[in-house]
Amino acid sequence: MPQAEYIQVIVPVRLDQAFTYRVPEGLRGRVGVGARVKVRLGPRLTDAVVVATGVTPDLDPARIRDIAGLEEGLEPITPEEIRLWLFISDYYLCTQGEVFKCAYPSGKIRSEETAARARERAEASQQKLLSAARERVARLEAEMTAVRSRTDEALAGLTERAVKTRQKLLEARDARLGRLQEVLDAARATLAGAEGSRVEGEGRGLQAAGMNPVGEGGLQPPAFPLDKNETNAVSELTHALQSGKPILLQGGPAARHECYNALIAETLAQGQSALMLVPEVAMTEAFEAAAKGSFGAQTLLFHSRETTARRRKMADALRAGGPRLLIGTRSALFLPFRDLGLVIVDEEQDRSYKQDSPAPRYNARDCAIVLAGIHGAPIVLGSATPSLESLYNCSVGRYTPVRLEEAPLTPSDGRLRIIDTAAERRKRGMKGSFSIKLIDEIRHTLEQGGPVLLIRLWGDLGPTLEETRALFPDANVQPLTEEVPAAGIRIATLAQTKRLSFAEGSLVALLQADPIFGAQDFRADERAAQLLIRYREHCAAGTFVIQTSRAAHPVFQDLLAGRDPAPALLQERKDFGYPPFTRIIDLRLDDPNPKRLKLMGDLLTRRLQETLRPGVGLGSPVRLEGPFETAEGESTLRVILAKDRRFPERKRALKGAVDDFARERRYAGFIHLDVDPE
Repeated sequence: MPQAEYIQVIVPVRLDQAFTYRVPEGLRGRVGVGARVKVRLGPRLTDAVVVATGVTPDLDPARIRDIAGLEEGLEPITPEEIRLWLFISDYYLCTQGEVFKCAYPSGKIRSEETAARARERAEASQQKLLSAARERVARLEAEMTAVRSRTDEALAGLTERAVKTRQKLLEARDARLGRLQEVLDAARATLAGAEGSRVEGEGRGLQAAGMNPVGEGGLQPPAFPLDKNETNAVSELTHALQSGKPILLQGGPAARHECYNALIAETLAQGQSALMLVPEVAMTEAFEAAAKGSFGAQTLLFHSRETTARRRKMADALRAGGPRLLIGTRSALFLPFRDLGLVIVDEEQDRSYKQDSPAPRYNARDCAIVLAGIHGAPIVLGSATPSLESLYNCSVGRYTPVRLEEAPLTPSDGRLRIIDTAAERRKRGMKGSFSIKLIDEIRHTLEQGGPVLLIRLWGDLGPTLEETRALFPDANVQPLTEEVPAAGIRIATLAQTKRLSFAEGSLVALLQADPIFGAQDFRADERAAQLLIRYREHCAAGTFVIQTSRAAHPVFQDLLAGRDPAPALLQERKDFGYPPFTRIIDLRLDDPNPKRLKLMGDLLTRRLQETLRPGVGLGSPVRLEGPFETAEGESTLRVILAKDRRFPERKRALKGAVDDFARERRYAGFIHLDVDPE
């Protein structure tokens, strides 16, 4: 009896383990790592991916089920994909099944299955057509042979005097053969076309998706006109990439993108693919036209607004190999890349790269660094206002900094104005949401013919529109609908305007800046500084006014003095023991019962204080903050861990303590772990 073959699989459900199954006799030797299979988990059939073969089971073989089948029509998961999944599961304290479900949600799997069945039907239909065409050609060739043979037999039986009969037989034969030859030529043409369509089918499929097969006409790397500064930066980048370290490219968006294009062109010319991550769907669409103008059909777009079928075709195009430029949001990390030669993360500081819910709660910027390492590809992180984590990594030699030369921050020349609303209220200098100083600035700008943009952080613009129209009855006051503010007064939210540039003579006013300094968010000052620096740069030819009751805040004072706030913010993080000098894991408790929510938060805090104390061999002390209420029916307990080699060990101890607590208290599903929260 042949020896049984066992494999381990992961399934797309919240289970923190791989499951052992047996390969049935008919499939032995055909199921490898990455294969897509169907298994029974409990009473139901589910999708699974093989992550190990040749497994020695640690349970009774009689209890091990056979896999239900091999999904032969689906592409296998690549070893690189599996390595990324396992990293995310381990680092972000989620299950392998949750990562699998994120990378291959049920809709994506069903779409692949539908496409596979369609391919099977098309292949069967094509095979039927080919068989029929071949049979017809063979039948016609056989009939022509038979006609010749019958004619030759008839001629052989004639006497030499039967000249007329011989002539009639030959004429009939030639006429019959001529008609058969015409039909045979048509049948052979049909057969050749059917055989050719099989070879060209994939290329036509890619063209239908707007993706020409690579190699048609050759790939000519575009020439990008770079100025001296950009040329020097590209040269420095190319040299720095050889070190194998992530590169932090600091500079304005226009110059950064010229450098990106030069690196992408070189990568594609070498026959490799490039991945460019951007934080928002709108940015992918904005970059698409420019990228297609430069790189043509090699440019692919991937984000959540694309249809499932379209996204599947993108994955198929990557599997087909060849040079591609893929521009996508964070979910693009989970695509099946081949020959990945460059990874770019633009606006690397943007919090949109962090998935907050559901699990896996991963940071796409940090996972992109891991993805690049898995493929042996260089990675460039770009930003005008880098995150403090990236600046810290540069300072300790973990990243290589490359800075595009730009005008340094200088003391305010009057174009940046901070209006202290608290002081204005004391001297009756406010009219509703507007200070009299801001009202004067707006009137002066309108008199000069310049546009005015008023920014609310978020929320309904209606009240602000009404208030503004009452103050300026003769002005054209409208919500912002254009990319560039038109003449008159336009009102918009922060999300609408944070990437705009403003014309000479314009006035941009942030009506109330206080909420950007969050009370319980240690990153608030950093984000406020990044935001305000960007608005100041985008309004370099106009005036930027900030209304705030916290005018003495160090971030405002640094901006007015022309100082970079980053060094002071990093020192503050170090003094108070926050990242990047430590690691944070947030435990979020969700419970609609307020009393139970508070009780469980207090009990979990006590459990962690006991489990994570230094006396149990975990080294440095663990700091707990909270639990504090973060939303209705939600509280958060913050765990701050030392950043050293024992961080993984402390992290596993924390996960074990939370799992034990949830199991003992029957509180599973109410506690969510968020590693490196944003």
